[in-house]
Amino acid sequence: MKKYLLLTAYLLIQHATFAQFQVIPVSITDNLTKPSISFDNLKNKSSTQPKSCDEDTLEYARYKASSFQAISISSGFALGQYYDSPDSVEITGATFYGWVISTSNDKVDITVRLYEVGTDSLPTGSAIRTKTIKIDTTFGGGVLTVLRKSLTFDTAFITDRPYLLTISSTNSIRTGIVCNGFAAGDGLGENLMCGTVSNIWYRGLNLNISGTSLDCDLLLEPHVKYETYAEFSLANCYNYLDSLSPNNVSSPFLKHRMYNRYMSYGLGQYSYYWYYGAGTSSLYGENAKQKLAYPSNRNVMLITTMYGYRNGANCKDTAYQQIDYKPSTLSYFVDTPVCAGNSTTILASSDAQVYWYQNSSSLPIDSGKQFTTPILTGNTNYKIQARNKSCSSSVKQILVAVAEQPSIPLTINDSICLNAKANLSASADYGQIIWWTDSVGGTAVDTGEVYITDVLQYSKQYYAEANNRGCISSKRAITYANVNANNAPSDPITNEDSTICIHDGTAELTATASSSNNIMWYDVASGGTPVHNGSSYSFIPTKTGSTIFYVEAYDGQCASTRVQKRVLVWNFPSVTIQDKDTLCIGDTLDVIYSNFSGSIRWFDQANGDTALYDNDTVRLFNLAGNRSFYLEPYSLVCRDTLRHKLTISELSPGILSNIKGATICSNETATLSAATTDGSVIWMTQPNISAIVAIGNNYTTGSLTLNAEYFVASKNFQCISEINSVMVSVNPLPSSSYNYQVNTIGNFTFTADNAGLVYSWDLGDGTTKNTRSVTYQYTKNGNFDVVLTTTGANGCIAQTTKSIKVAGLTNAIHNQDMEKTVIWPNPSNHIIHVTSNLIHGQLSIMDALGKLIESQVLINGSAEIDVKKSNFKAGMYYLKLSDDNQTQFHKIIIE
Repeated sequence: MKKYLLLTAYLLIQHATFAQFQVIPVSITDNLTKPSISFDNLKNKSSTQPKSCDEDTLEYARYKASSFQAISISSGFALGQYYDSPDSVEITGATFYGWVISTSNDKVDITVRLYEVGTDSLPTGSAIRTKTIKIDTTFGGGVLTVLRKSLTFDTAFITDRPYLLTISSTNSIRTGIVCNGFAAGDGLGENLMCGTVSNIWYRGLNLNISGTSLDCDLLLEPHVKYETYAEFSLANCYNYLDSLSPNNVSSPFLKHRMYNRYMSYGLGQYSYYWYYGAGTSSLYGENAKQKLAYPSNRNVMLITTMYGYRNGANCKDTAYQQIDYKPSTLSYFVDTPVCAGNSTTILASSDAQVYWYQNSSSLPIDSGKQFTTPILTGNTNYKIQARNKSCSSSVKQILVAVAEQPSIPLTINDSICLNAKANLSASADYGQIIWWTDSVGGTAVDTGEVYITDVLQYSKQYYAEANNRGCISSKRAITYANVNANNAPSDPITNEDSTICIHDGTAELTATASSSNNIMWYDVASGGTPVHNGSSYSFIPTKTGSTIFYVEAYDGQCASTRVQKRVLVWNFPSVTIQDKDTLCIGDTLDVIYSNFSGSIRWFDQANGDTALYDNDTVRLFNLAGNRSFYLEPYSLVCRDTLRHKLTISELSPGILSNIKGATICSNETATLSAATTDGSVIWMTQPNISAIVAIGNNYTTGSLTLNAEYFVASKNFQCISEINSVMVSVNPLPSSSYNYQVNTIGNFTFTADNAGLVYSWDLGDGTTKNTRSVTYQYTKNGNFDVVLTTTGANGCIAQTTKSIKVAGLTNAIHNQDMEKTVIWPNPSNHIIHVTSNLIHGQLSIMDALGKLIESQVLINGSAEIDVKKSNFKAGMYYLKLSDDNQTQFHKIIIE
């Protein structure tokens, strides 16, 4: 049975179409075991130290497989598989799956090599480790347990950089090497597999078998040792109202799919187990956040589990971090003001210990939720702060306001005649006077230093008390209203309050009596000496403010009640009035005067007339030309002695015209334009003048990739016109990406990724094509830059360049003569000189799309290209030199 299977495979291979590799049409079965998926109960696990994990075999490719295939190798062909090294890893050997394809019992030497990886993810330099083993034709029905071959390098290799295992043979007898299914795309586009054609390494997606790309992984599995560890950090002094968000810096192997089996399952979160302590649930995830229900100090635990491909889940580590909560915002209560000579108690509220400080001290004077001050004699500042270990709340300042204790008031009695009112006076060193009918308790009848009683028919006593913000004098002072038996005359008649302007000079204060009684003027409420006798008193103000006079009628025996007359001395406000301003046509102008007491009347004449406006803020518009106003500040009855002239000039902001947006291709700049009748054109990125980016009729944007909106207006001094929107439409670039396949030695197929475009290929040797897919046979070995230029339906052009290497061609053209061609300077924006071994040749210049731009005859192998005279645009061009025997292609760059 074995011989029959091998013979069938051999015959199929012999009739397969030639490619760089061949697929072996056999059935491969995975009969290896896979560990089950399980999650340990880790809540009560104790801490362990980071340790070396047991040796593992990275079966990443096997776990990706939906099917298996086999690719044959022989002399001149090799395969390889790329691996990451997220941290220091020790590579001791490898496992692969294969058999010799032969009808005889042949044995073949198979060599596995370990390489460092270049920037192209392909082998670079010499092999670091090499091991050769013999394998035979044992196929065993194609089960992996039979096909599995393992080897150990003579010495292990330790690296922290990507590495690559290769497998090859120098024997002409073919050997089948197992990979996961490229027909099913099991490689998932990761492009980890590679192979050689004529000793040149190519990545798998650039190789094909019968037109099917090798999107697969080679089951070439390294044996590795590494260390894992759990490590994380959390910000200490956390705010329990916020979610705890750890920074997990555990071993990078844990989150790498090639090493952690659970990552390949999509279950990588279960490699990280978190426990935040009492009152929380268990969490899984690389950086699992936790919201706590209450503040408390916690010992957070992280347990990491490495689920290897063959070594199970025995590689664990535990990390802890103690975190403390930050006390929440402090609050406090204190009843103020405190009367001088007393202490008080301040209450604080916090979820942590509270410390009390004097304002200028850094050392606490007490701790706890309440603090009793010493005896206070004046306003006193304290500080409080809540602390939980090293975590502190913000410092809160407390001002304990202290009110002076007022002395017993000093009082002045009053003696009056029958049926008169008494003016009782009292004063204190602090606070306000409150008048009472009783020495204790009773009813308060008035406040203020003078109390005018009701009309009295008998003597009566009252009590004055000083109250300074709640601090009360030690007792109430008694004061007497003495009433004699004689009837008082009627009270004089006067208006009680008057307002006068200090600039008006002397003010006449008047009062009249009901009979021929004499009028007496006083500056005290009771007693004292009259400051004037008579019904008219000439008062000359010297300062602004309120003055109280007292007026009584005297009939020769008795005086009437002294009547208060309050005089307010006032002034007009001092306001700085600007003499000119500008109103933009079509706009409004707000003229605002503030921070003064009073208002302003607006007139259109310097004298007389009726006020146009009466306000400290006036909005002007549509003045129909320049206009002058006259402003008169006033307050109460006092007005300015002069009207201030304000001239408003109208100014046009300018009228925009010829506003033009633009339509461009992605990554280009756009030039916008507009014109104005007055002032300048301004350009903005937002519809406000704080976003001005340019001034002038034209504005060139930066490089754009998306549609953009700009804004334009006209600005004439401070006048701005209406802001207009200007759009830039950005057309997307066509896709110019492409892939290539190596068909045979020197034979490549290049295919653009997107259809429906205009294509222009430069294959690097002077050959150009214009179809989406190009299959081309190179005739010489070397490195070639293959450029694809695409043009979309919107006219936009994109370009992609890739370098390929051609090797292994026999009888290839060696174009040594091209080395004798000199082109200088290149790039250039003026004269380009060309010298060549083609003495009587032809020079042709073509653009990137292959269109002929200019041609001339070489004279003695030389020519000059005048860039400016020929009006070349900046870009890349092709230079073709030819005669009857040969053709050369070169690139020139015009700046």
